[in-house]
Amino acid sequence: MSQLPQYYEYLARNGERSDTHPFKYIEEEANFNIGSLAIPVLEFDPYTFTPFDFGIDYEGIPVEEMPDHPALLTSMSRIIGGPKLHDWVKTNQVAVSETYLVMASVYKKFVPKLTKKLSKRSTSLWGFNSGLTRAGDIHLQVMGDCACSGPDPDGDVIDGLNEAGYSAYYLHNTDTQAQRTSLYAGLGHLARLASDSPYSP
Repeated sequence: MSQLPQYYEYLARNGERSDTHPFKYIEEEANFNIGSLAIPVLEFDPYTFTPFDFGIDYEGIPVEEMPDHPALLTSMSRIIGGPKLHDWVKTNQVAVSETYLVMASVYKKFVPKLTKKLSKRSTSLWGFNSGLTRAGDIHLQVMGDCACSGPDPDGDVIDGLNEAGYSAYYLHNTDTQAQRTSLYAGLGHLARLASDSPYSP
């Protein structure tokens, strides 16, 4: 088994499952794939999602399968990016920088009357942007007052910004479903791209 964060090593030693589900966003279908389930983008909100509402097994996949997936959604609706995602983004920075277009498209599904031109990257803290930080971490931003997502330095299941190649992503200043779901679509889009690429740890 690949190295895992300490919390998940503990679960594996005790014969428990991971409480996580493979997570992707399929742009052309406007669906989130959570495990084998497809959820339409307009029906998904990270703040209200629970596996029970969709008939998803709360215990999730076996811990040993976590490294096989670029991103995972916990049963408490937190995204965990794994080594497969983080290694992929380092060599595909153009795709990361273009992810803001996917987030803008999702945002517009919630706010169809939005007149602001969304095809241009924002240079401020109030618009759509995507890329890697100087440290190489994924940073995504949507319309709002610094409505963004990146690795959480104070995660509950991941120690620090990155542990054994895994990061837990948090939401910052996301007051609306449009903001939250758009950011999750950005991470899910990158996970989908990474899952479609060959990978060797």
